[in-house]
Amino acid sequence: MHPPVISTDTWWILAAVSTALYLAVCIPVMPTQKYRIRAACLPLIGLLYLSVAAALRGHDLDKTLSLHATVMLAFVFGLLGRAKEVKEAAEAQEKAIGGQTAPAPRRLTVQLSASALAGLLLWLWLRWG
Repeated sequence: MHPPVISTDTWWILAAVSTALYLAVCIPVMPTQKYRIRAACLPLIGLLYLSVAAALRGHDLDKTLSLHATVMLAFVFGLLGRAKEVKEAAEAQEKAIGGQTAPAPRRLTVQLSASALAGLLLWLWLRWG
């Protein structure tokens, strides 16, 4: 099965929609104001980084936007329904002394890992079939 041919204009729309989904799902999941601010800044920082890196390496805008959209969706599916585990992980990090924290809850780790892998596979399929 060949990947669909997606125009740059469509990638802009997909990047905007995936960013809006990310903000709608991930901001409410964050347990404190500090984490909400960090999560809200992530799409902008990611897009700036990808734009600069793509320009320096000569990648086209389609590749940059497709990567941004799939990363945002990976975060959405990775954190969906895991507010309790995110809160536990954040509280453990806040209480950590000397930088030593307990590992994140297993279900959160598995869901984030599976989502990241699915996002990577989706991006690879969209770019190279």
